[in-house]
Amino acid sequence: MPSDEFYRQLIWTVKAAKPSAAFMAEAYAYQEDLSACGFDSIYSKYEASRPEGQTGWYNATESGNPADIQSTVNRAAYLAWQKGGAGSVVFIGNHDEPAPEKIYGRRLPAALMLTMLYPGAVMMYSSAEIGYDASIPGGEPKPLPFSVPAQIDWNAGTPWVKQTYRDVLAQAQKIRAEMGDYDIAPIWPSDSGKWTGYTLISKAAPGLKKAVVTNISWDGTSTRIPAYGLNVWLAPGDYRVIDLK
Repeated sequence: MPSDEFYRQLIWTVKAAKPSAAFMAEAYAYQEDLSACGFDSIYSKYEASRPEGQTGWYNATESGNPADIQSTVNRAAYLAWQKGGAGSVVFIGNHDEPAPEKIYGRRLPAALMLTMLYPGAVMMYSSAEIGYDASIPGGEPKPLPFSVPAQIDWNAGTPWVKQTYRDVLAQAQKIRAEMGDYDIAPIWPSDSGKWTGYTLISKAAPGLKKAVVTNISWDGTSTRIPAYGLNVWLAPGDYRVIDLK
């Protein structure tokens, strides 16, 4: 048996031999302990045991609960900023979950944009970008089932999902190129709205700031942020990216 915590010994031994190796934990609790063991990143899916409530990215955004989503944005911002600890791996779909368009429905554009602008590790499961779904009704809900052979048909998929990914990925790529390396900070609603957002603060270009404001709830919401000159109604799935001075 290991004389010390197994993962700590494993990770330190591997990294001593190959410093470029990285370890990602598919775990839903004990994030601080896993970080102390040397993991570089940890799944942000389910984390309901924390004092601030649910801070798992996937389960919070899936729920559509504004308070949970705001808590997970706050937690993600801290982990993205933190030095010497493991950051989050954020996603809106993986190898075990149903296709994102089934989970998020019309909320998909907002959930995708908020996720794709996260400054740390972002995971996108292959074929999600075309809306391919070979799930087995009553059996395996995942878009690429494990129990039967599955091969992605890149000519198939769902048109509106393809367009959503095309638009969001292009916009996110442009923003990332403009911002360079950046930090994020949560925006706390003061207007009782159900929206969620964060600011992007460039480290590569001091003074360059943007904000992304989204509605991942199931209801439309008024969105009023006077400091940003924003006063709009956001339907589920709507988002705004704002240039800040």
